[in-house]
Amino acid sequence: RCDEAAAAAAAAGAGGVAAFPFQMEREPQLAALFRVLYNLCRCRGCKTVVKFFPHEVSDLEPTLMVLQCQDRNDFDSWESRYSLLLWLSMLCLVPFDIYTIDSTVGAAGSLSAPPASPGGTSGGSQPLVGQIITICKDYLKDSGPTRDAAAVCLSSLLTRPDMEESYLAQFLSWSGELLASPDVFGTNHGTFLATGVLMTLTAIFKKGERGKLLSVNNLIFPSILEMARQNASSTLLRKLLVKLFQRIGLVFMPPRVVSWAYQRGQRSLLQNMGADDNATAGDAAIASGMGEPGAGEEDEDDIEVPEELEDVIEQLLVGLRDRDTVVRWSAAKGIGRITSRLPRDLADDVVASVLELFSDSEGDGAWHGGCLALAELARRGLLLPERLPEAVPVVTKAIRYDVRRGSNSVGAHVRDAACYVCWAFARAYSPVVMRPHVDALCEGMLLASLFDREINCRRAAAAAFQENVGRQGHENFPHGIEILTTADYFTLGVRTNAYLKISIFVAGFEKYRMGLISHIYNAQLFHWDIEIRELSAKTLYEMTHLDPTHMATVVVPSLLAYTLSPDLVKRHGSIIGVAEVVAALSSLGLTSELTTEVAASVVDVVLQVEKARLYRGRGGEIIRRAACRLIECIALAELPLPVKLQVRLLDSIDDSVKHSMEPIQVQAVAALRQFTRSYFPVAETGPSARLQARVVDKYVNIVRTEDIASSTRGFALALGALPAKLVACNPEVLETVVSTLRDASKVDFKVGDEPDAETRRNAVHAMVEVCETVGVGGEGQRAGLSTEQVGQVFEALLTACEDYSSDKRGDVGSWSRVAAMEGLEKLTALAVASDAASNKAGVEGKGGAEALLTPALVAKLLCTIVKQICEKLDNVRNSAGGILERLVTGTTPMALPHVPMRAELVAALLPTDATEPTNWALARETFPKMVKVMTLAPYHDAVVSGLVLSVGGLTEAVVKSSSSALLEWARAANQAKVYDGLKQLAMSLAGLFDHFTHDDRVIVPLLKTLDVLLDSGVFDFLHREEAEVEAAAGAATGAVPGAVAGAVPPAAAEEGKEPAAMPPAPPAPTTFGLLTLDAIKREITRCSNMAKLFTAVKVVLGLLSFEGLVRTKSLQVILILMAHRYPRVRKHAAEQLYTVLLVDDTILPVEASVYDAVLDKLTCVVWDADQVQVKEERDSIAAMVGVTLPKPTKKAGGAKKKKEADELESYAFLVNEAGY
Repeated sequence: RCDEAAAAAAAAGAGGVAAFPFQMEREPQLAALFRVLYNLCRCRGCKTVVKFFPHEVSDLEPTLMVLQCQDRNDFDSWESRYSLLLWLSMLCLVPFDIYTIDSTVGAAGSLSAPPASPGGTSGGSQPLVGQIITICKDYLKDSGPTRDAAAVCLSSLLTRPDMEESYLAQFLSWSGELLASPDVFGTNHGTFLATGVLMTLTAIFKKGERGKLLSVNNLIFPSILEMARQNASSTLLRKLLVKLFQRIGLVFMPPRVVSWAYQRGQRSLLQNMGADDNATAGDAAIASGMGEPGAGEEDEDDIEVPEELEDVIEQLLVGLRDRDTVVRWSAAKGIGRITSRLPRDLADDVVASVLELFSDSEGDGAWHGGCLALAELARRGLLLPERLPEAVPVVTKAIRYDVRRGSNSVGAHVRDAACYVCWAFARAYSPVVMRPHVDALCEGMLLASLFDREINCRRAAAAAFQENVGRQGHENFPHGIEILTTADYFTLGVRTNAYLKISIFVAGFEKYRMGLISHIYNAQLFHWDIEIRELSAKTLYEMTHLDPTHMATVVVPSLLAYTLSPDLVKRHGSIIGVAEVVAALSSLGLTSELTTEVAASVVDVVLQVEKARLYRGRGGEIIRRAACRLIECIALAELPLPVKLQVRLLDSIDDSVKHSMEPIQVQAVAALRQFTRSYFPVAETGPSARLQARVVDKYVNIVRTEDIASSTRGFALALGALPAKLVACNPEVLETVVSTLRDASKVDFKVGDEPDAETRRNAVHAMVEVCETVGVGGEGQRAGLSTEQVGQVFEALLTACEDYSSDKRGDVGSWSRVAAMEGLEKLTALAVASDAASNKAGVEGKGGAEALLTPALVAKLLCTIVKQICEKLDNVRNSAGGILERLVTGTTPMALPHVPMRAELVAALLPTDATEPTNWALARETFPKMVKVMTLAPYHDAVVSGLVLSVGGLTEAVVKSSSSALLEWARAANQAKVYDGLKQLAMSLAGLFDHFTHDDRVIVPLLKTLDVLLDSGVFDFLHREEAEVEAAAGAATGAVPGAVAGAVPPAAAEEGKEPAAMPPAPPAPTTFGLLTLDAIKREITRCSNMAKLFTAVKVVLGLLSFEGLVRTKSLQVILILMAHRYPRVRKHAAEQLYTVLLVDDTILPVEASVYDAVLDKLTCVVWDADQVQVKEERDSIAAMVGVTLPKPTKKAGGAKKKKEADELESYAFLVNEAGY
């Protein structure tokens, strides 16, 4: 059809009449094919894909016609237009004169006579070239990929060798007028068109012949120069302008190989590694900055440099300062390409202009662009060796460029580009040339690779260092191979590893040690990022052993000068730096390296900070924390302190202990732990009454009576940090401390009127730490906690493992559970060690581990941990699993005694075929093992208690893993017809209702677990056994099996009221079904938890599969729920009952007509309508199936009491009634 339209158009044009309008055409298959082509272009690039397009001469005109038939308003088929334009760009390159294949041109026509105007021909129709140009111009207005394809097509056509200059001149004139228009950026349409025109121009000046382009340069150059001065807001426009300027500049200068460029000559890695200090004559010639020795130079005076080139270079230098990286990178490449064609003097001026960008007054963009330009110049040999003394200092400065802006900084891109310059230097210059400069570059690259904050900068610096070591030789980079072996791409990827391990290794080489240390305490300790400052301080600690004298005499005095700096960053960095160096000197036993004046200044820092009130205002928290760390380090070094100053620092610690921020509390407690051990000596009779009241009594009183949570949290931890000389000076004090912490760890402990999870957790930690500090058992002065106290601590920890409290943050009780389990492990180890010591001394029955760890206690301890392994939180499982594994696998003499079924437990937890350690946090690894533990009788109930919470939880991964493990075990037992374990599981699940009555935290997951098990059919074997039990009981009593006798479900389940008076209760049920039904009826009484009620409906319906009395009672319960006070519950119960009856028609032993009537009522009645009407329908269903429902009765005198209560209602009731 397109060919017919094209023929008609050609005929009309030949006859001098109006052209035939092209009919818009869209072929779905063709559009799909072009869509695939576009995706290929996106994946591989259009330059590669277009080479595979057909390029027969006969395809040119049909392709153009199909493109002309496209509907520009069809935005779903733009891929077709894109592909056609790309295809046309390839067809425009056919190696024949386009005139010979143009059907619109007569035999006398020629392309040498172009149309008089871009829009038409003198004969009334456009030639083929004009049509292509016109349609491509039209597509330059698009905002999508079709614009790019149109630019490619136009550039391919206009740069054909046989194309007349008039076409190119006309297009450049049109482009110049368009770009010079003041309204070009006024609308989106103008911006899109300008972008398309610039794309076409850049492609033309890239592909075109220099001779033709030089003659038409003046048509476009003034326009783009004026456009560049307008500073367009579009990044793409600025990038295209920079590209166009550099390509116009390359047109102005003829291509040539300049003789003045630096040439490194032959490059050999083997030669570099074996180079000696004596440079050869060739090296000397190379070092002079010339090419090969003896190479001649052409007369540069004959080279004419156009004046316009100065404007081009100026615009490229402006582009180096651009705010966008892509523009700067394009400008840098342009600078390198143009400079390679300039005479030496002019090229040196360009290099000087680039070096001027490295000024403090310039922004980060100029520094980044300057680095990129330097790298390009060096790669091309245009940065001569005599310029290196000026270039290297600015590069080493750029490699550390970091400018603070608010709470962050800029400069990562500059440092990365500086590493690229170092990499380029290594490849461009010989070792002889680089030898005077390698020290500065080497230090800069090492510092960046070890200490830079950004991972990409560390890796870039490491790559540059590797390139320099390989190409510059070991003479220029001593120990380079050793450093590269340790500091590679992966080891430097982790910041902590780079600081605390790799930097210590590098500092072991004396050549680099002072530079690293100096950089840390002069720069990194004053970094804006607090994590970098803290890592730098720890690095100083690790480096102190390399040169302790320098640290004590140079580093510490230098940092002390900034401890009161008005700059928060410097103040914080200097304080923690001094603290870590002092701590390191203490660990080395070299505190004496500190002079008396320096030691006095260190001690005085905290007092000066407090005097200046630097704890207040912005950043006061981090200064307080740093001061606590300094106090801890002073105590570690045991610097001399007068008693008055000791008390003053203790007051400072107490102020921080009660701070609201937990990191400050933890650091303050750490300071208190060391401070009270290093100072405050006590006599043999114990501490003074004043000291006892100041520390122990004060802390105990705060924990017991304080109403502020932050105080109780901090001082609970502080009690655990106190030394034995204070907390165990006599049994009464020890009992007071232990009992205080034991009470604070209880779930019902409140701070003021509210419970506080952090206080309970900290009390658990402190209680265990007191046990570790004081010890257990023993005799005389070394006596620790007594057997009774150890038992009390064990009981408190086991109780803390049952802390399931929660608030808006979630399961905050898990903090106490994890702390308690860790404490149980530590306390058990202490007891076992005490037992070993007692046995070694030959003392039996005097507080040893045998008296502490009874079989009952060990069994309870292990069951508690086993239960936690089966629960839903990953961190709790991970902690509990690791603890249990260590406890049961301990070896003599530290093995835990009295472990029930130790061998079987170890076999279940650690199978012999396991190749990797168990990741207890992964549910898919943990639960299959715990199901095996469930088969061990001592641990059965504990596993079931925890497993219920996981199977009935909310986390999908945990629910899936736990339920699949449980069902897999149950199905295997069913297939093997081993029902003992399943019976025990069923009775354990029923027993959980009694242990956790009305505790929705357990009851709801328990109901979900029962629903999963009943739905899977693993309890089907119980149907027969319970029916046999019921039949036997009926035969003994004369009752009819399945009959409802006397006992009815409580009316409260229906009406939400107290149950009516009942006849004497029958014997307690003993089967799983009856136990479960009674428990469910008890749980749903007056229940308003919709999730619980819905799950209970599912479980009751699951019990309908049982026979006899269980089925009858299940029907009673479900019918009661069908008249529940909540409409949603009524509707849900009716829908679920209908589904069950539809699937299994044996549940109701009634006639088929009655069965159908029941199903009709279940589907036709609106169960969420008025409750009175619903009850009538429910009662009719009960009558059909022969189920007796309870009838609610009102208590005598109820109305009178209600009336009296109304007269005595409270004021709150009156306000509510009034509607306020």
